[in-house]
Amino acid sequence: MTTPTTIEERVSRLEGGQEHLATKADVESVKVEVERVKVELERVRADLRAEIKDSKISTIIWITGVMVVVSSAQVAAGVAFLRMLSG
Repeated sequence: MTTPTTIEERVSRLEGGQEHLATKADVESVKVEVERVKVELERVRADLRAEIKDSKISTIIWITGVMVVVSSAQVAAGVAFLRMLSG
């Protein structure tokens, strides 16, 4: 059987538990920080998208350049082969 607690003991226990509770200011501070992180995340995502787009464009330009060089080499080899055959 438990012994009845006094009002002072009950108040003391309640006051001790209050330090674990968040205040409205704490909650508002967390909300502000979450919004700041969301904005930063969106900025990073936009930067990443721009970098990916630039990378795609650079890759397409590089591939096109390689194709031009290879095609030119094939044409030059074909011309050289025809010259050899003719003479």
